[in-house]
Amino acid sequence: MAKRIFISIIIGIIVISGVIYYQQSTKIQDIREGQSQSEQDVNGEKQNQNEIANWKTYQDLRYGFKIKYPEFWKLISTEMNQCFKIEINNIDSPCTVLTVTVCPNNPEKLNIKEYRTKNYGWGYMGEYLVTFNGIEGVRVHTDPISISCKSDSISFTEGIFVYDIDITWSNLVDKNILENILNSFNFENLE
Repeated sequence: MAKRIFISIIIGIIVISGVIYYQQSTKIQDIREGQSQSEQDVNGEKQNQNEIANWKTYQDLRYGFKIKYPEFWKLISTEMNQCFKIEINNIDSPCTVLTVTVCPNNPEKLNIKEYRTKNYGWGYMGEYLVTFNGIEGVRVHTDPISISCKSDSISFTEGIFVYDIDITWSNLVDKNILENILNSFNFENLE
């Protein structure tokens, strides 16, 4: 009996050690990617702006927005009920996706905090107010989708429309590209 308990304790220690090692190695990888990304940000900012200038542009006249994305990424648009959705995927990284969903769910033309408070309550998801291309929005850091995929969302209202933009990434390089795509989102002519 004592031998079984001893073996169980040893197996437990090995499993816990493996989990801790995995978590620490993931943190170290994120730190290294962050350092390498910081160096790239400093050294490659001008090059990055040139690359973005050469990206494809998606423009939607009905919902009055445009967004730029890398030429080797795939864009899919779909209609669903009264809503419209585009999905921009990095075909080389299945976890890396930016989704824009637009729905005419705001007939009272509420600002985003009023809209979310009325429909969902406020504060239950750790949301915080941000300014997104001159418009007040709400950003939420969501729970990881999987061990390797992380996600954020930003929501805002413009007129009767509610815009939800979700980004999912697996590494800091992809997150930086997604943030650049997100920052390229602009309204054209909303009336």
